[in-house]
Amino acid sequence: MYIRIVLTVVLVCGILWYLDGVDELIRIIQSADILILGLAVLVVTIDRALMTYKWLNLLKSRSIEVPFLKGMRIYCASMIWAQFLPTGGADAIRAYSTYKHGFSGNEIVASIIVERMVGFLVALIFGLLGFIILKNYINIGNGYDSWWWLGWLSFLFAIIVFAVSFSDNLFHLLDRITPEKLMNNKIFRKLKELHETYLSYKASLKVMSYFFTLTAIENLVAIFLGLVIAWSLGIKMDPLIMFSVVPLTVLVSRLPISIDGIGVTEGVFIFLMSFGGYTAAEAVSISLLARVMQIIGSLPWWLAFVFENKKITPPQSA
Repeated sequence: MYIRIVLTVVLVCGILWYLDGVDELIRIIQSADILILGLAVLVVTIDRALMTYKWLNLLKSRSIEVPFLKGMRIYCASMIWAQFLPTGGADAIRAYSTYKHGFSGNEIVASIIVERMVGFLVALIFGLLGFIILKNYINIGNGYDSWWWLGWLSFLFAIIVFAVSFSDNLFHLLDRITPEKLMNNKIFRKLKELHETYLSYKASLKVMSYFFTLTAIENLVAIFLGLVIAWSLGIKMDPLIMFSVVPLTVLVSRLPISIDGIGVTEGVFIFLMSFGGYTAAEAVSISLLARVMQIIGSLPWWLAFVFENKKITPPQSA
């Protein structure tokens, strides 16, 4: 955790050095249209509602009915706290907060694993599409072909891992070769129960297809948010540039390098936006305002969660 804090500080300082001061950044942000930023907050709210709905739909397929407004409070509160926690902190808080209301822990954790697996696959697909746009529409040349092949290898590897994770035969084999002493271990039994719950989603092809579609729509909403923020700043943004840059940025920012991707997101965004002819200050202003809008959009739901639970700190048991 301390290493990530240090890396975050180093990355932020590096970006500030690259910007050669914050005067231009402040000027761009001060020019923002407040009414259009209000639209951006609405887009964030829709995005959070879509995230919540698709997750609750997974649980509903397993006969677990979580009221939408309760789910929205839990989801948004976990994302606010995740700003200050290690990677995965949001998922842990969401799982524990839902479990605390009397729902099955195995079902909740399994649904979050499915959510993350599908989310990563969809992000890779959008990332590859983004790279195609950069290569053919922006014409970035052949110097980045190794990234293209790395992207395809990552996609194929993710598909294999996803398929293996739903394989009955593999885990039956593991059952047969696992020593009996380990089989009787409490933690091992819990993990086995969790995996059996996870496997149950394989039978719900309709549910998984619907979830995959909603996840793709969620990615489009994130791209639209970037366009709205650029619009609010008076930056003439080519939609195809944003379509290519946002998915690739999101993919790289998921690497557990810094706290909540701070510094990594901005650095990648600066680099990719430069292919479209946009300045570093313009790229950082869009990225920074996107973070602020996401916090503002989630904050009311976090406050509702805090008021409901009468506690401002995240659940320690998570």
